[in-house]
Amino acid sequence: VAAPTISTPTGLIASLQGVSAADTLPVTYTYNGVSKDISINVIIGYIRLTVPATYDFGTLTVKPSPLVAWPQAPSSDVMVTDTRTGSDLKPWSVTVRQSSNLQGVSNGNDLSAYLIFNDEVSSQPITGAALQVYANTAPTTGTFNLSQNWHTDTGQGVQLNIPVQHQIVGTYQCAITWTLNAVPGN
Repeated sequence: VAAPTISTPTGLIASLQGVSAADTLPVTYTYNGVSKDISINVIIGYIRLTVPATYDFGTLTVKPSPLVAWPQAPSSDVMVTDTRTGSDLKPWSVTVRQSSNLQGVSNGNDLSAYLIFNDEVSSQPITGAALQVYANTAPTTGTFNLSQNWHTDTGQGVQLNIPVQHQIVGTYQCAITWTLNAVPGN
């Protein structure tokens, strides 16, 4: 089986190196002797999600009322940087989910139902399913700090809210996954 080829690859490389704005480049693709003219859409810019490597809730004390706690000084903010411009700007959203349940390392106590996200309107558990925490439906170029108001003063963001009967002394851990959803249209 012959390897597919692109006719005049050096011409394509030179064309790609010369692109300074979004453009469409015509290319002829050949496989097993059959050629097809295709277009390569070049987009200038990128979209990137930055999230904390860890959330540490510190040492908490069992108490006779619900235990509500926020992460202590996350290693970074939850931020989206979008450098796309013009018609390349598309809506995007950010979701979070527990990729491994919040459980006691030695006692096995499952606290996964008590890791929540509060968005100022409602509190929802962060489960194994993706929970949308932000949607940018009218995108603009820039850097967006989604977590700038996530702290005890506002009551917003990632937090623990553990009922009395589930507060058991131990070391707990879980993994959460943040996802930037910026799927281009057809």
